[in-house]
Amino acid sequence: MNVLFIIQNYSTYDGSSLVLYEYIKNNPLIQSYKIICRKILSKQEDLVIEEVSNKNKLKKVLNEKNYDLVHYFKTLGYELFNWAFTNNNKNLPIITTVCQRPSKIGMLLSPNEIKYSRHIIFIDKSSYQDPLYYFIPKDIKSVIYFGRNEENIKTTQRIIEEYTPDNDTIIFGRGSSLNKCPLDLIDIFDQIQIKNKKLIIAGINKGSWIEKKYWNREDIIIYPPSDYISWLKLCNTFDIFLYYLPLDTHSSIDGTLGDAMILEKPCIYYGPGAPKERFTNGEDGFICETKDDLIKWANILGKDQELRKNIGKNARKSIIRNFPLKKTIDSYNQLYSRVIKDNEISTHHIPLSFILYFYRHSIRQFLRYVISGTTLERKFSVYK
Repeated sequence: MNVLFIIQNYSTYDGSSLVLYEYIKNNPLIQSYKIICRKILSKQEDLVIEEVSNKNKLKKVLNEKNYDLVHYFKTLGYELFNWAFTNNNKNLPIITTVCQRPSKIGMLLSPNEIKYSRHIIFIDKSSYQDPLYYFIPKDIKSVIYFGRNEENIKTTQRIIEEYTPDNDTIIFGRGSSLNKCPLDLIDIFDQIQIKNKKLIIAGINKGSWIEKKYWNREDIIIYPPSDYISWLKLCNTFDIFLYYLPLDTHSSIDGTLGDAMILEKPCIYYGPGAPKERFTNGEDGFICETKDDLIKWANILGKDQELRKNIGKNARKSIIRNFPLKKTIDSYNQLYSRVIKDNEISTHHIPLSFILYFYRHSIRQFLRYVISGTTLERKFSVYK
């Protein structure tokens, strides 16, 4: 099968880009492919990818090979999708994978993305059930989780075995972009009654507010974004994965949380709904309903090494059992076959109220960036 993939920007630090790379690399049905994007920030050496700056260049790519379908990874913006469907003279089926919560401003599905996608895939149940998109027919949407490949399972096992922990210090850690760091994160950490504790925050660029505010704290260490293996090795030094997210953030089921779990780290989570789908509460992690719960479980785990060990081992088992990449690939390949075989374009109705909502918020978003002097590409190009 020959597939044309579309993603807004590509970066080896970006979760959606990494998922796309692993998916292509491990899918035996994909015999040839190309990725097109607006901006390549960094990439793997073996990746087949091309930047396109206008719709004529995208049209040229569409016509250069006999693609079987277009697979669009929806992150931010919708310009590339519009260029794709307006130049889709061969009537190639377009399927859309929604990589983040699509009700968040800047990530809204556009009317065209909904109308011209042969099928829409959400990567978690929270996004699938988003009430904003109640009108999308069930027969053109589904949930497909992204899973772990065998190489990742072996790599993380090797990292676990090679590490010797420091038993004198309890390290609380997390990995996320700055917009997912709550303003009171350090206040929560300071309320944990554990001696010799440290907090490591990974994925934060230099010059951030959190670095400026806490630069003189020896018990708080901030790391910038790194390559994936370096991140796994850093995550493996954590005793507890303390994952507190703002309730209004756009988090999906979350790859960094999955990384911690497969590294046998006991995870404590407080935040929006999607990441909760990884857990069986109390068995392979802890889901907190309040900040007080977060502090409570941090204290309990910090003082109980055996509990940390048991929860961590259960976490790895559940990730391997419930999120295998093979299941992801099989589900997509079945969908590929179905949409190629079924040549009919869906004609479902998009309510006027949603169209007005979309354009009202899109205009507001655009004006905010114009006034601030920040472009969409600059603001959103790297981290999710």
